[in-house]
Amino acid sequence: MRPIKLEIQHFGPFKNETIDFKQGLKNHTLFLISGKTGSGKTTIFDAMMYALYGTASTSSRNYKAMRNKHAYDEEETVIKFQFSIKDKQFLIIRNLPHIKAGNKTPITSRLEVYEIDDNKKRLISTNKKTETNQLIVDIVKLQADQFRQILILPQGEFKNFLVSDSESKNEILRTLFDTKHLELMVKRLKENVDDKIDAIRMKEKEIEFHMQQLGVGFPPYMVTYDEQIRTVNLYYEASQKVFSQNVSELNDRSNELKLKGDALKAAEILNNNIQSVKQHKHQLAILYEQREEIENTQKTVQQLVQFESYLSCISQLEELKKDNAHISVQKKDEEQQISENKDKLQQLKNTLNEVMQDDEEMKRLNHRLIELERFIDEKYQGLEEDVHTLNELKNETTALSDKLSSTHQVNESIQSSLEALIQEKTKAYEEKVDYQSRIRDNETIISLINEYDSYCKELEVIKENQDMLTRELLSCESLIERFNFGDDLLDVDAVDSIRAQLKIGQNCPVCNHIVTEKTDGVHHEYHNLIQRRMTLSREQEASTTKAEWIENLKKTTTDKLLAYEQFNIAYEHEDMQNTGELLIHEQEMLTQKLETLNEHLNHIDHQYERLSNELKDNKISAISLKNAIDANEKKIIELNDEKERYHTFVSFTGFENYDEFKAQFDEKRNLYKDYDRHLNKLNEMIVSCSELIRSKENIVDKYNTHLIYNEKLLSQLEATKHSFHISDKIVDEYMDKDIEQEIEALQITVESYYKDMHFHENTIKSLEDLIGGEQAPDIERLTTEYAELSSKVKEFEQAINDERSQLKLMNNIIMQLEVVHSSYVKQMEDIGSEIKLFEVLNGKNTLKLSIENYVLVYYLEQILLLANERLLQMTHNRYKLVRKKEVHSRKKSGLEIEVFDYHTNNVRDITTLSGGETFIASLSLALGLSDYVMQISGGINLESVFIDEGFGTLDSDTLETAIEVLIELQQTGKLIGIISHVQSLQESMPAILKVESDGFNSDTEFQLK
Repeated sequence: MRPIKLEIQHFGPFKNETIDFKQGLKNHTLFLISGKTGSGKTTIFDAMMYALYGTASTSSRNYKAMRNKHAYDEEETVIKFQFSIKDKQFLIIRNLPHIKAGNKTPITSRLEVYEIDDNKKRLISTNKKTETNQLIVDIVKLQADQFRQILILPQGEFKNFLVSDSESKNEILRTLFDTKHLELMVKRLKENVDDKIDAIRMKEKEIEFHMQQLGVGFPPYMVTYDEQIRTVNLYYEASQKVFSQNVSELNDRSNELKLKGDALKAAEILNNNIQSVKQHKHQLAILYEQREEIENTQKTVQQLVQFESYLSCISQLEELKKDNAHISVQKKDEEQQISENKDKLQQLKNTLNEVMQDDEEMKRLNHRLIELERFIDEKYQGLEEDVHTLNELKNETTALSDKLSSTHQVNESIQSSLEALIQEKTKAYEEKVDYQSRIRDNETIISLINEYDSYCKELEVIKENQDMLTRELLSCESLIERFNFGDDLLDVDAVDSIRAQLKIGQNCPVCNHIVTEKTDGVHHEYHNLIQRRMTLSREQEASTTKAEWIENLKKTTTDKLLAYEQFNIAYEHEDMQNTGELLIHEQEMLTQKLETLNEHLNHIDHQYERLSNELKDNKISAISLKNAIDANEKKIIELNDEKERYHTFVSFTGFENYDEFKAQFDEKRNLYKDYDRHLNKLNEMIVSCSELIRSKENIVDKYNTHLIYNEKLLSQLEATKHSFHISDKIVDEYMDKDIEQEIEALQITVESYYKDMHFHENTIKSLEDLIGGEQAPDIERLTTEYAELSSKVKEFEQAINDERSQLKLMNNIIMQLEVVHSSYVKQMEDIGSEIKLFEVLNGKNTLKLSIENYVLVYYLEQILLLANERLLQMTHNRYKLVRKKEVHSRKKSGLEIEVFDYHTNNVRDITTLSGGETFIASLSLALGLSDYVMQISGGINLESVFIDEGFGTLDSDTLETAIEVLIELQQTGKLIGIISHVQSLQESMPAILKVESDGFNSDTEFQLK
């Protein structure tokens, strides 16, 4: 994460401050935040932390009290923090809600997250604060406490990660290196094992349940499922054999029952047939007794059929007589209407002859109306006004043309003045560019001269330091030569071991000489001198490297200065100081000339703007005049056509006014239309009346034809009536009855009688053929024997069915039991290896480490390797961070850190380091962690480190070493920000963010060397 811009509004001592890291630092990546105590240096870190996490840079600082004390109620406390992670940019806006005067609740909180792409913001947060806070954590990949321990090393908390226990380091490292999936893998493996154990237990319960269903008893020695299942199968096979025997016996009994049943059915059929013959003969005798009555009924039916025809003939005669009377009346009415319509037709023809006397005159009127109808159009209306308008437009167009010509002359004059102003402005602007170029060159030369002087001073300091190191190195060499050991790589431990074996008066085990005295600690002093010489040599090499680097910067600055002619003479005469003063004086003079020239250019601009506006207005006016002239000329052309149309109208119509012409035209046209409508109506009435007369005459002809036909039909029916011979008895009895229903009822009675007789005769013959002369059987005895045998068979069959169901159930249970047992055996074979794998991955191993902690231990050791490169350098090869080997069996372990002290050749607890040593160790660890995370290109991008204080606890040598480490570190591209009051840091830092306070508010400014 690399900060780009931080905007602070009414937060801490800042009222409205913007810190642009990208523009302010240019290409510098190491900078110091400097200022007096209480000016707001740490508040900058607070603002970053509050924007990201809604908290301060340290847990002890109350972020709720960070609102600017001088802010008004309507002024909102807002932090806007823009930063980049890899190739993406983000902007977070978060306010600090405050309670306005007179209110009880704070203002609405605000938290927004934007992603910036091509300078365009896209809102990616939601309205829910909890979701947005989690979104920020997902982007940065760190919680607030983790951010404090890795990217920001605040006052009092910079050592937290160094001295934290395995539990705390575990949370940070697993987030940094995304190892949570390993814990999830072990968890899922455990869940899988638990699920399989549960499944096995369920299988065992299922097997026991099936055994209980079978109800088979097992001896005590038969405890395995395999033995029990084999016993169950043997029991099932024996049960099947018994069942087969019982089924065979049931079949024999069923066959015997079937024979008995067939005999009983045959006896019942024979007995039923004998009884049926007796019943049918009895019914047939009854029918023979009714024969005479049926024959009389048949004669009555024949007489009723004749009587029905007689009644129908009488009815038809009466209907024909009524129809003739009705037609005669209608015929008389139609003849009366024909007479009346003929009179009406004659009247209409007379009226038509009277109207036709004016027909010639009306035809001439219609012809004239057709000729004049083309002038009934809106285009002929108002033509006399258009002729008047035409004359007025011609006069107006002449006046507009004169005014347009005058405007063109004025515009030409203004254009000449503008061209003169442009020439004057071009000349003045060339002078301005020349002044500005000279001012920029002078500013660059002055800046480069100051930079050149600072490099010279820094080289002098380095030279003095190198001389001091050379003197100290020579002194150390002389002390080493005094010992005359001849071997720089003296094994101190070996010397101590041999020295412990020496005794005065005995032979030395090395040189075999007699020992006369034992010196104390000489080899230790020699070893320390060797170590000191190595340290001085490294410092001398580092100082030489730094001097070469500054010398290159000085040469680069000199090359830049030599590109300017003003500097060449001063460089040759080594008179750069006077040159700088002369350039400053020249700057002041050029600035005054530039101000005068700017005033002159402003005056030209005002004149040019005034004339341009006037020219613009005149051009707009000219365009308006031209448009008006064009519009008038277009209207004149149109009105000339209207004038020709007006003359045509007058010559044809004889009217000068359109409205008068139209009024007379409408009057004549209405007159003709009335005449035409009246004529058409008379013709229509004559045609209609003629058609009505013809229609009535056709109806009368039809009536005459119908009457003739009816007379013929009456004669025929009278003859038919006299041909019938019906008895008086039939007439009296059936005259008022429905003859058709009576006939139908009598016929049904006759048909039913003969049908029943034939049925009984045929049935008796068929049954006698079936009986064949046999006697009636003993049904009661046969029924009793069959019932007794059937009851016994049913009882035996029920027992067989019960046995079959039990065998089927037993077979199903055994099949289920074998399937479950097979699955149980397979699961028992599989789960053993999975349980072993889970125990190893979960920490049940010789290392007492889970798979996740094992991976994190590897990452920590790699971090310590990188951290120790800087720690050894900054502690002059004394301290090295090591991982604590002791393992605690009841909690997460393996991530604690200890320190190895080369001076004592022992491991020390990390808390035994001094304040300065702890700071150096924490700084080395933080930088090592950052470097390793960047190396493996994980999900977290640690491009920045911010350090708040801590350098004041270092001695001068350690401080200088720490600064050299930070200078080397910045070359990797990592952004490093430091808050410190140490004076030497302010002198050596290439970039400083200066925080100034007036006692009320603070301001910031970047200062680059």
